[in-house]
Amino acid sequence: MSDKTVRNNRIREFRTRVGLSQQQLAERVGATRQTINAIELEKYLPTLELAFKLAQTFDAPIETIFRDPTRRTSAVLDLKTFVPARNFELSRAFYREIGFRENFVNTEVAELECGAYRFLLQNYYVQEFAASFMMQLLVADTAEWWSRLMSLDLPQRYPGIMLRAPVMQPWGLKILYLSDPSGVLWHVAEKPAEIPVVPVPSEIEP
Repeated sequence: MSDKTVRNNRIREFRTRVGLSQQQLAERVGATRQTINAIELEKYLPTLELAFKLAQTFDAPIETIFRDPTRRTSAVLDLKTFVPARNFELSRAFYREIGFRENFVNTEVAELECGAYRFLLQNYYVQEFAASFMMQLLVADTAEWWSRLMSLDLPQRYPGIMLRAPVMQPWGLKILYLSDPSGVLWHVAEKPAEIPVVPVPSEIEP
């Protein structure tokens, strides 16, 4: 298969991203290593049940892992937002401390990752923009996040940030509010068990 060929599944990409071997992934989804290998090589089409187990393991919409080969589409490879930073080094330290991994950095931008999701921290700041900038992080347990963030003593160590305990909001989400050193407001929201995440197609019609 040439480098220009678009594969119909991204199992190997997601597996590598979360640091699982084929055997480890197979054990998590109740399959064999040979089955996982065959799926990655596109020699075997998984059952719908197995496909959903794989998506659940990677915590990603099934449409981002498996592509419909009959659709005439242009592949979307990535989507990230630029988050402003008033003090680039301070913001980098803040995000690393609360659990984001820094994938790369230069003098202008840093890529930060939490789970399988990423954003770009930009060494650029406009107060009016930062003051109205918001991000949402959907998690399984806001109480766990609250406990961990409180243990870091963030308000004392990063003066001016906001950290509020999780509260159920009128629109049905329990949300923990956290602002970063630049004033960017994060909504750390807990996914309701009874409301599934609606998958968004990872490809755009040409």
